[in-house]
Amino acid sequence: MADVTKIKTSPVDMEARKNLDLRPGDTVRVFQKIEEKGKFRLQAFEGLVLARKHGTEAGATFTVR
Repeated sequence: MADVTKIKTSPVDMEARKNLDLRPGDTVRVFQKIEEKGKFRLQAFEGLVLARKHGTEAGATFTVR
């Protein structure tokens, strides 16, 4: 866990999303924006990448546990 790379992406930044080097076995920290009662907050969780689907397509996803 000593090698940590920070990657900031947004749904609009497609070129950066295509170049992500995520593989099963990597540890990632995911921040999710949540709206409650008109306010936004960030919910963070960290986990192990189990799978990556659809490679470099626009709708690519990854599974974290």
